[in-house]
Amino acid sequence: MVTNLPEPAKELYQDSYVQRGDVPERPIGELKNGLSADRLSCGGFCANALKMLVTVTAYALVVLYRQACSAVQGVGNAEVQTLRERLWKVPAGVARRGGVVRVSMPGDWEHRQAREQSLRAVREHAARLKQVGEPPGPKQAT
Repeated sequence: MVTNLPEPAKELYQDSYVQRGDVPERPIGELKNGLSADRLSCGGFCANALKMLVTVTAYALVVLYRQACSAVQGVGNAEVQTLRERLWKVPAGVARRGGVVRVSMPGDWEHRQAREQSLRAVREHAARLKQVGEPPGPKQAT
């Protein structure tokens, strides 16, 4: 690395050069590999644009999910593929009785605790966002 910045070389290397892989390479890799954004095989431009928009929206949700679960070990910095394999593709049974849907997971499922912790963290994060960031509604005319 060649630079004219006055900071010590080791500090520049650790703080700038090493960190370069996180942005934008990581999101691009996750979009391509984790969410299949490179598979735009529809015949028309609009169809491919819509597929890309859906994929980018899905990635934004993943970023929010990781942000909410930052305190959960193995979830806050996990790649999309890891999240899918460990937490989202759940070995569960679904039963519907009347208007109630019941989901039951095996007690010995190895990622059960992480999933429960992440669901709790998402619930708490959503409540915090609602309290702090909810914009005021339109003012009523008097």
